[in-house]
Amino acid sequence: MNKDFYISLITKKLSNELNAAELKDLSTWLSESKANAITSGQFKQTWDLTKDYKSSVSFDAGTAFQSFAKKYEIPTTTKVANTKPKSKLGVKKYILLFSLLMLTSAFIGALIFNSVFKGSDSNSIANNEMHAQTFALNDAINVTVAPNSRFEKGVYTIQRKDISTGNDNAEQNLNGSNANTNSGGSGDSFNTNLVSQDSNASTSNMSDYTVENFYGQGYFDVNVPAGMQAAKIEIEDNRYIETENATFNLQNYEEDDFSVIDVQTGSIKFVAGENILNITEGQRLIYNEMSGNYKTVKLPELNPFKWHKGVIVFDNTPLEEAFSMIERFYGVDINITDDSSLDDHNFTVTLYKGSTVNDCLELLSESIPMKIERVGDRDIEVSDVKKRK
Repeated sequence: MNKDFYISLITKKLSNELNAAELKDLSTWLSESKANAITSGQFKQTWDLTKDYKSSVSFDAGTAFQSFAKKYEIPTTTKVANTKPKSKLGVKKYILLFSLLMLTSAFIGALIFNSVFKGSDSNSIANNEMHAQTFALNDAINVTVAPNSRFEKGVYTIQRKDISTGNDNAEQNLNGSNANTNSGGSGDSFNTNLVSQDSNASTSNMSDYTVENFYGQGYFDVNVPAGMQAAKIEIEDNRYIETENATFNLQNYEEDDFSVIDVQTGSIKFVAGENILNITEGQRLIYNEMSGNYKTVKLPELNPFKWHKGVIVFDNTPLEEAFSMIERFYGVDINITDDSSLDDHNFTVTLYKGSTVNDCLELLSESIPMKIERVGDRDIEVSDVKKRK
């Protein structure tokens, strides 16, 4: 089916008119490619901007035309006496047509804007959807962002390795300007902009984007072309990751006192103040933001990378931890409304791509008797958790 069909399904979903079969069809389409998920997110942002238009705008077509005609001296016919007043339905048609025009224009504008990444030097990106979203920041960095996660897009430039800021003959960057252009003013090699491997030092720089102030969870795929300096991904408080070729998972939730980095392939350099740590494939770094203490361990048996492909796995997971995973995976809030204890309860199940939060909650209640109530899209109340006999 064509893209217009699925855009109509997105519209029905936003209007709460989607049936179960259509929701399944839409979920499958969204999971097929990164572009589909990005399209849905852009349409949702536009929808949120325009959904309150009717309630805030009053439009009288007759008065507007008279004002227009008077301003531009356009002849108008004499008003006929005893003319029946215009029906409210006619005015509503004008409002509806104008709203649709505004919605379409805003949507097309958003697509154009995001397709070329034009705009301010630093743009806040937040994933408020109930599924992961993927962003291609530049030719080297793709990031899949979990629900309730956010970061800022920072402009940066990547330069070739043979351009050293410590060399008097290499103080110029690719377009002849001074190489000390990163926000810290240090003039090192972290802020970089991709040019092709075959490019030479006379090639002009291009504006590009990287990650700054990352909060939440993200899966990063970094592949810097040969000959170029490493890409830099900033977390917060002068903590950052530098790598040329790696896939890794980053968890940096505001409610946690620690950051967790799991390296799937390649290697990364993690810098936090005076601490400079190398983490390689198959390792996990746990860094305490409050004390500065850290430890490097093997990756856990529970795969920390599957979530970005829409798969979430619980393997004898304590119930309290399972609730936290569900909240972060689906972007919901789970509240215990009574004095039920979550101790001595473990949850085991694999939720494959396309599974909804309702599927997850149904399996959870079948495994551990409890009362689960959805209160809106994002609030879930849990009570009466039965004690294990």
